Amino acid sequence: MNIVIDGEAVWEPLEKVLGKEACPEFMYMGKTALGETWVFLYKHRITRKYLNLDGRGNTYRFALEKGGRYYPVSFWYAIKHVFNN
Repeated sequence: MNIVIDGEAVWEPLEKVLGKEACPEFMYMGKTALGETWVFLYKHRITRKYLNLDGRGNTYRFALEKGGRYYPVSFWYAIKHVFNN
């Protein structure tokens, strides 16, 4: 897994799934390639949990137990993970 941190934060995927007003609740942490797809990493400021999204709004979870990789999860699973302490 190689996380890329370039100069500009990419907020469009987060805006697409949660709306622009939710963006201040998150920090943009970078992006990583999953094959030909970029997965953008957003860390919630309070729960400190990640919401990982591709450009189409699909959600992903990182798991060491799955070989240290990102894998697709349902939107509701990802939201529950991020917002539950």
